[in-house]
Formats: sequence, C-alpha cells, structure tokens
Amino acid sequence: MKNIIILLLLCSALFSKEYIDVVHLKNGSIIKGIIIEQIPNKTIKIKTSGGSIFVYQMDEVIKIVKEEKLVPTSNFSNHNPFKDKKLTSINPLGLVIGGISSLNFDKHISKNQVSSKKIDLWTVTKEYSSSYGEERSFTALGAGFGMGTRYYIPSTKSFSGLFAGASFDCMYTKVSIDYFNDVDYWNDPLDDYDYNSFALAAITTVGLSLPLGRIRVEPMLNLAYVFITDDYETTSGILLVPELRFGVVRF
Repeated sequence: MKNIIILLLLCSALFSKEYIDVVHLKNGSIIKGIIIEQIPNKTIKIKTSGGSIFVYQMDEVIKIVKEEKLVPTSNFSNHNPFKDKKLTSINPLGLVIGGISSLNFDKHISKNQVSSKKIDLWTVTKEYSSSYGEERSFTALGAGFGMGTRYYIPSTKSFSGLFAGASFDCMYTKVSIDYFNDVDYWNDPLDDYDYNSFALAAITTVGLSLPLGRIRVEPMLNLAYVFITDDYETTSGILLVPELRFGVVRF
C-alpha cells in the first residue's frame, strides 16, 4: 500500500492539470475545446485545439462539461522561468597568454536551453630563432564570430550548473612575419611578408557555470575540429582548448 501511495505521488508530480470544455450535441457529436462565447439560451461558440471555431444553437446541445487534461511536465520542457534573462561574458585568456579571446552573449530560450553568440579576437605575438640563425617575429591578429547552443542540467538559477553545447565559429586572420636580421645563413636577402588566413571550426563544449549572485564564472573545455586555409596551404586538425569566462546576468 505504501509503495502504491508513493507511485501515485510521483505520477502527480510528473503531470500538471488543465481543463477543456466538452460540448455534447443531440446528433451524437462531442466537441472539445475552449468556449469563447456563450449567449444564454441562444448560442455557444467553441474553439478547438486545432484552431477551428464552431457555433451551435443551445437547443442542439445536450450538456456542457469540463474535462481534465493531464499535461506532462519536465525539467527539460520548453517552459521558460528564465525568460528575458541574458548573460554577457568575456573570455580574456587570449589577451593574457595569446590565442582566442571572446565577448559572449547568451540568452535563455527555455529553462535548460541557451542560445549563444560571440565575437572572437585572435592575438598571437612571438619571437624565435631558427637553427640557421634567422631571428624573426610572428604576429597574428584576427577577428571572427560564432553561434551555437548549450543545455544545462535542471537548475533553480539561470545560467547555472553543468552544461554541454555545440557551436560553429569562423575567423579571418592577418599574419605578419618580420626578420630582425637582413640575410639568412646563406647570406641571401630576407624579406618580411604578410599573408591572410581564414578558419572554420566546429566545436563541442562541456563546462560548469558557477553562480555568485548575478556573477557567473564558467570554466569549460572545447574540442574543436578546425579547417584553415591561407595564401600558401590548407590544413585541418583537432584542438583541445580550455576557456574561462566571467559574466554578468542581465534582465
């Protein structure tokens, strides 16, 4: 008996109650929907779930009753208690250590699903020497954008908890190679040169969003398949990229 009671309680938690109007006609027809107009002793107007509207004379009607409609509810439903909440965040790692930085704009489209857009900035500067004594600097400056989606586990706070997502990015980069010495190992002249690069990336992400009031700290790990083409060659490969975002929830 105890197990039956527990089962009934669990079932009631999975369903919410809604009611519809049911009109029984003398010709045997049963019309279900919502009564949108009723003139006492004259006519009744009912709208069905399909959007059709019917009008009947009251002398055609036997009875009108309410019928309970069980609607399944879930933490992963399209119900959105976080409607209009947005998260603006920044990933500054690229500006600090070199690589990709981003400005991110996230928006709840349901309780557990978020749409994401971002603006990317690629900054790399380094100096090195070859085994032949050439000294050079490598500078890359690029910009791009991306969009995607992510799904959170059920949470009582917006942009909070474990999440997984997918996104697509594209980026244009200008690369400059500058030589510090005028000739190479064979005493041939060395010319500085620039070239253009264009990259496409398909990314899967897992991470954790930590709520601190309206502040969000989001460490995450990105697995990306990257396709790069430039003035000289075309390459592709898989990258594993850590990311750390700091953001503020907006209303």
